[in-house]
Amino acid sequence: MTILGNLALACIRQGELASAVDALHQTIDALEDTRGAGGLNLAFSAGQELRQWRHHTSVQELNDRLFDLMAAG
Repeated sequence: MTILGNLALACIRQGELASAVDALHQTIDALEDTRGAGGLNLAFSAGQELRQWRHHTSVQELNDRLFDLMAAG
């Protein structure tokens, strides 16, 4: 999950939105089972860095998943 979180951040920083969204969805899938603190930090960092694309439906869906992840904790 740490690798996926770092991959999401790398894709975001390279402007590869589709790849970033895919990697972050996979990160969240893993976090729903494990709740690893390092993975949570990376996922929420990636979520913050996606703000510039917040008008995209795919990013809005990710934000909803991150919120649900936080609320379930």
